Amino acid sequence: MRIIAPFTPGGGTDTTARVLAPAMGAFLGQTVLVENRPGAAGSLGAGAVADSPADGHTLLIDALNHAVNPQLLHGLRFDYATAFAPVSLLTVLPQIFVVPPALPVATLAEFVDWARARPGRLAFGSSGNAGGSHLGATLFLRETGLDIGHVPYRGGSAVLPDLISGTVVFAFATVNSATQLIRDGG
Repeated sequence: MRIIAPFTPGGGTDTTARVLAPAMGAFLGQTVLVENRPGAAGSLGAGAVADSPADGHTLLIDALNHAVNPQLLHGLRFDYATAFAPVSLLTVLPQIFVVPPALPVATLAEFVDWARARPGRLAFGSSGNAGGSHLGATLFLRETGLDIGHVPYRGGSAVLPDLISGTVVFAFATVNSATQLIRDGG
C-alpha cells in the first residue's frame, strides 16, 4: 500500500503521512510506503492517485487542495469531486508568518512598515501556486496593501532555505515545518 503526499518531504502533509504510515501498516499487517509527488499545488500527486486502480492500495493525503484546486486550476484531467472517496480528517495544521532571522524587524507591524518602504523589490515564498501558503500570503498582501512578488516552490519545506538566506522575505509555513526555524530565532 502507498500513501501519496503531493508535496515535498519535510512539510506538514509529508510529516503527517510519515507518522501515519507505520501505525497504519502495523494495523493492516502490510507495508505502507509514503511517496512524494510534489507540484502544481498538489494536483500532480492527486492526479497520480486518480489514475491508480480504485482498489484501496493507493491513498492521497491532502490539504485544502480538494476545495481550492477545482476553483483555481483549470484543465485538470480529473475531477476532485468524483475521483476520490474521503476516508478521514487527520490533522489541522495552522500556518504561521515567518521571516528570515536577519531581517531587521521584531513584530508584524514593523515588517509591514519595512516592506512598505521597498515596494516591488521584495519576494515572498509559498508552497506553490494556489496552495494554502500562497492564498494566505495573497490575503495578507491585499489587507496590508504591500507590493511583494511571489516565488512558488514545490512544497513548504522547499521555501525554508531561501527564507533563512533572505532570498524571500516572508512565508506562511505550517507550524511543524517551521518549528526549528523559530527555535533558531527566525
